[in-house]
Amino acid sequence: MLIEIDVLVRDSKPLQLPTHLLCGRTPACPVHYDRNARRRKRSPAEIVGVELPPAPIKLNLLPESWRRRRAQLTKQAEWRKRLVWAGSVYAAILLLLLAYLGFMRFAIGRLDRRIASDAPKTEFIRATDANWKALAPAVDSRYYPVEILLHLFESLPSADVRITVYNQSARQISVEGEANTADLAYKFFENVKKNSELQIFQFNMAAPRILPNDHAQFRLEGRSR
Repeated sequence: MLIEIDVLVRDSKPLQLPTHLLCGRTPACPVHYDRNARRRKRSPAEIVGVELPPAPIKLNLLPESWRRRRAQLTKQAEWRKRLVWAGSVYAAILLLLLAYLGFMRFAIGRLDRRIASDAPKTEFIRATDANWKALAPAVDSRYYPVEILLHLFESLPSADVRITVYNQSARQISVEGEANTADLAYKFFENVKKNSELQIFQFNMAAPRILPNDHAQFRLEGRSR
């Protein structure tokens, strides 16, 4: 191994080397002295090398296929994130729907139990209501046959209209009659519908039938509202 020693000599004095270099105590390391070092023009200050960072260069040396593949991978990663978010939202909505369905089933079950517990009372109320409706014609004076006939006769437009048949059941009545003209039969029908005491019934009348003597035969039917 050869070690080169450059020495700068500022004056004309001879160069004095260390004794251990002159006496040959380092046989493994030969020493070479450059006598032309004082002829070299160097600064007396110590020269220190400073390594500067490389200048930024905006060059993309990747192949075009690599750049496209990198863009595809980036886009795939973005879509994967979006799919994960969409799946999370869908799962949350599904969980909320299942919770709502569970709550509704619980509420329906509770209502069914309450209805089942109240079924005897409800059945008693229904039976009582049906009985009262059946007894209504007997206890309500508005359903008395005499009262109804009185209001029917009050609705006759003239003596040319006559009631020939009257039938009454618990919730229904029927009236048959004869009028000199069909107009009188229709007028009687209108008077019956306008009678305030007969508003408990809903009346209907078919077209009068013309008899050979040009009289009109009619039939009224009234059902309880």
